[in-house]
Amino acid sequence: MEKTKTYEQVWFLTLLTLLAGFVNAYTYITRDQTFAIMQTANMSKIGIAIALQDFEMLETPIFSILFCVLGGIFCEYLKNHPNPKYFNIWQRKSLFIEFVVFFIVGFVPVGMYDIVIISAFAFIAQMQLATFGKWYGGMHNTTICTGDLRNFAQIFYSVVVKRDNKDKSILRDILIMVTAFPIGSLVGVFICNSLQQKGAWVGCIIIIMLYFVTKQS
Repeated sequence: MEKTKTYEQVWFLTLLTLLAGFVNAYTYITRDQTFAIMQTANMSKIGIAIALQDFEMLETPIFSILFCVLGGIFCEYLKNHPNPKYFNIWQRKSLFIEFVVFFIVGFVPVGMYDIVIISAFAFIAQMQLATFGKWYGGMHNTTICTGDLRNFAQIFYSVVVKRDNKDKSILRDILIMVTAFPIGSLVGVFICNSLQQKGAWVGCIIIIMLYFVTKQS
């Protein structure tokens, strides 16, 4: 039986999901109450801004969506251009870029270059989503919860109503991973209220740990 890769294990994906929740709290507290990762909401915001003729409202969602798409494109580039001299697996390149963004953002004072910071987080969030997510239960979205809530509901029905006990562990692990998102946001609020922009460096700590544990994957 093939050994599960480190970046496909539940604890690894749980930490990435917690990090995504932390990012939303970070941008909400330090970058004008904006959620950098919520592109579905940004799509709605574009329509609302046009309807209300509030064209200043368009700037943030448009840039966020644009850089989200660019993040997905760049992730495909990384996947198709391996660099074994420096990264034994391409997934580590994605983590390295995330680290660089978090580290630089920690130096940018609150209220300065907010649109740049939000766009940068939208970029790396999409990279994270495109890079990680495969696990023994199927696919997990590390930056959004809607799909996982659907999966939880389906498996909950299977376990509770149809008495299919073989999916109990999957149900448990989906619950763990999804719960990590609001926990990341909760912790992020306290950290960012205390450290302000420097709170981004807490994200660096998580990424460094994930980066080095993937070394042997």
